[in-house]
Amino acid sequence: MDGALSLSNEAGLLGGDPITLGGFRRPDRTSTGFWGLKEFDAAVVDLALLRGGIQWRLWKNVHWQAAANGAWTGFLHDDTYLILEEKFVLGYGTTIGLKGPFGLIQLGVASNTANEQVLGWFNLGFRI
Repeated sequence: MDGALSLSNEAGLLGGDPITLGGFRRPDRTSTGFWGLKEFDAAVVDLALLRGGIQWRLWKNVHWQAAANGAWTGFLHDDTYLILEEKFVLGYGTTIGLKGPFGLIQLGVASNTANEQVLGWFNLGFRI
């Protein structure tokens, strides 16, 4: 089981640039992964982010993961930087993975409370 609490504000970011949210994993150094949003789906200057998840090993080479995260924004800039036109978004999802001879094969699905769009995700091999 893992979890994290991240707090940031405009002064703490490089050059005051917005940080982008989205994707199952962190796409680059100025962004953070957020289950339920597409990569680079939202740009915010101030946010509070809470996430947690659990992973079970079902069989020798098969694991299942479930995770949820919540993001609050608009502390400093009120309505300027909203996530999908909301100040709070809850994202959630699940993946199943198989460790094979060519790396990890993963299939995932996620959504969020703001637009309830269902996102699919597929990964084959090791991520470079």
